[in-house]
Amino acid sequence: MSTKKNRSKIKFCYEDYRKSVTAEEFDRFKEKFAPLVDIIMSAQHDAEVLERAKHFDADNGTDIFSEAVNFTIYCIACHRVDCTC
Repeated sequence: MSTKKNRSKIKFCYEDYRKSVTAEEFDRFKEKFAPLVDIIMSAQHDAEVLERAKHFDADNGTDIFSEAVNFTIYCIACHRVDCTC
């Protein structure tokens, strides 16, 4: 049984997002958030993604943590963070 701490919603929603946007949109996302993509793909669960994103931001003066959080509220029904369904 998966607990909230060990779930992988971020990776699941990232994959859904990747499939729902154009190649150009996804390339722009990857260019802007390459470190986050690496973290998402190598992390074992959401808590690890969020923790590593926080550390990356602290070390590099970036804000990939906010984008990681967006994937926790991403709606797979309408493929958006700002859900309209």
